[in-house]
Amino acid sequence: MLSRYTEGAVPAAHEASVTDADLAIREVEQRATDASWSAAGRLAIHEAIAAVWELVDALNLYITNEEPWTLAKDPAKRERLDTVLATAYHGLGTLAVLLSPVLPKATAKLWSALGGAGNVREQRIDRANEWAVGERVTPLEALFPRVEVTE
Repeated sequence: MLSRYTEGAVPAAHEASVTDADLAIREVEQRATDASWSAAGRLAIHEAIAAVWELVDALNLYITNEEPWTLAKDPAKRERLDTVLATAYHGLGTLAVLLSPVLPKATAKLWSALGGAGNVREQRIDRANEWAVGERVTPLEALFPRVEVTE
C-alpha cells in the first residue's frame, strides 16, 4: 500500500488524525514486546509467539476496519490515510523484530523491504516497538514462497 499510495515513502502519523484505534495498536505493540521479552526470559517460546500473534491479529483487524484503500480515494482524508499507513508500517516493523529469532529469513526480507536500519537480528527484542522508522519501502519478495510438489 505504501508503494501505491505514497510512492514508497514512509508517511508520518499526523497527531491531529490519531484515533483510539491507532493508540490501541501502539498499546498492543508495547504489550506484545513486553510479553515476548518476559516469555523469552523464561524460555517459554510458545508464550512469546502467542504474544506476537496478538499484534498480528490486531493489525489485521486494524487494516480491515480502517480501510486505507477507501481513505485513498478521498483527498480530504489524506492525513488519516498517512496515519493509518504509518501505524500499520510501524506495527509490521515491530513484528519483524519480535519474530526474528524464530523466522530469521522471512523477517530479514520484511525488514529490508521496510527500510529498517541494519539487520533485524541486531534489534533489541525488549525494545521491539521502539525501532527506528525508515524513509522508504522497497518491493517485498514472498516471505513464504509456495513450494511446488512434483509427482
